[in-house]
Amino acid sequence: MKIGLCTYDDAANRSLQEKVELAVACYHEKYSVEPNVVYVHPSALPDGEVTFGEIAVKPLPTVLVNHFWTGIEEKEAK
Repeated sequence: MKIGLCTYDDAANRSLQEKVELAVACYHEKYSVEPNVVYVHPSALPDGEVTFGEIAVKPLPTVLVNHFWTGIEEKEAK
């Protein structure tokens, strides 16, 4: 990911999916493109990686709790 946007959301009344959707909307508003990945603290994903529509939500230990690191993950060339 070359460009990312970090957002913070600790609202107890929102689900993880709602928080991810808000993070994606913020990214889209700022950069006018759709992201494809959101990194979160591993504690937000007790069952591992999930997908909401086209958005992969992945655990990353360096992301703080309640933070959402959103961007475009480029495909690896083989």
